[in-house]
Amino acid sequence: MEIRKGYCIILTRDGRFLKQVIPPGVFEVGDEITVSEEYVYKTKRIDISRVKTLSLAASIIIILATVSFFSFWYLKHYTASRSADAESVGVYVAEEEAEVADADADAEMIVEEKVTEAVEKRTIIFEETYYFREQEEAEEDIEDTLSISYKIIDDISLRIKLRNISSASKFDGTLTMVMYLSDGSESQAETVSIDELEPGEVTENPLFLKTEEVKLKVQITGSTY
Repeated sequence: MEIRKGYCIILTRDGRFLKQVIPPGVFEVGDEITVSEEYVYKTKRIDISRVKTLSLAASIIIILATVSFFSFWYLKHYTASRSADAESVGVYVAEEEAEVADADADAEMIVEEKVTEAVEKRTIIFEETYYFREQEEAEEDIEDTLSISYKIIDDISLRIKLRNISSASKFDGTLTMVMYLSDGSESQAETVSIDELEPGEVTENPLFLKTEEVKLKVQITGSTY
């Protein structure tokens, strides 16, 4: 019926059209040939099960790709959002810490200014001479701020106490103790710094007595704040 390159189309007696392999240049249209099943092209059957398997695999691949894409997109935006939130929290915490630091610095500055002002205003608030050979112990108040006392222990030690008797004020100042001999000459002297003596707090200052020491001169300078 028709001759093509390498094959021809034939019509069988039972009315079938077949493709028959033939050598080139041997047959013409209208020739009658013997059909050889070995050289007949047969229609390829489509393997339905294989097509289904390939379709299922392709669907799974598409689903996985879609899930992966949206997962990546979500993680990217979620991470960026978390980073922005963390940065905002970090800035807020840093600002809070800076404010606390500034407040602490201001408080420290106020305390330092008060202490400086108190030091600058230090004056002699108490001065007294005691003849301790005649009186082995004594105690008296200095305004409403301090209480001073002394006591001779075993004739060899003189213990001087300074107590803050105020209810709320601290005391900063100095305690100067000068010992004199019977002829009026100075025997020994000591100055003690008193820093931030809290309300109710006591400071003790011992002195060893020397022979012929008969009197003690006490001088206190300072202020409360």
